[in-house]
Amino acid sequence: MAGLRSLQGQCLTSIIDFTVTQKGLEDQLLGRVIVTEKYESILEMLAFARMSATYVLWSLTKETKELEENVRCWLHVTEQKTDEGTGRNLLWKLTSSAGL
Repeated sequence: MAGLRSLQGQCLTSIIDFTVTQKGLEDQLLGRVIVTEKYESILEMLAFARMSATYVLWSLTKETKELEENVRCWLHVTEQKTDEGTGRNLLWKLTSSAGL
């Protein structure tokens, strides 16, 4: 009988009240909404970051191509000026040494 009484006492102390209240349901619903919103917000931030990174990469690639084109043009113009200058210098040397 002593074991039975301790078992009854143990059962009485482990009773849990599962009464549902409006406040408890609101808290549960709010918790679920917060988790869902947080997840969606993270997905939106990742999508924006991905788009931003893609735009930055595209922009840098475009800028690099423009710089390469500018350098090519500059080298071409410089090369032409150098050739013209060399030609003039050579012509001047030939005419001055020939006494023309």
